[in-house]
Amino acid sequence: MVYILKAADTRKLEVISFEFSMGIIQIYNGGIGIVDLNKIPEYWKNTYFNNEELNESHEMFNNYLRNNKFRGASTGNWVKDDYTILLSIYSDLKSSKF
Repeated sequence: MVYILKAADTRKLEVISFEFSMGIIQIYNGGIGIVDLNKIPEYWKNTYFNNEELNESHEMFNNYLRNNKFRGASTGNWVKDDYTILLSIYSDLKSSKF
């Protein structure tokens, strides 16, 4: 999703489709959320070893979103803002802040 947002910003697109990139992350106009577990597509669920692993990662991401706040400033461009928020989350993931 981060690459879709970056490409959309670079190309100055007004409409963005995440139809073929569905997963655990919900993109909002100016924010990031989590898709309800029962609404995650089966093909995406099948990328996990088992349901326990899926549930654990969903809960981990949900806890991260509840317990962390993005501290960056808004640009007024939701595509840029969501891109920056996702990069921040990815950075935290790499540094084991989940």
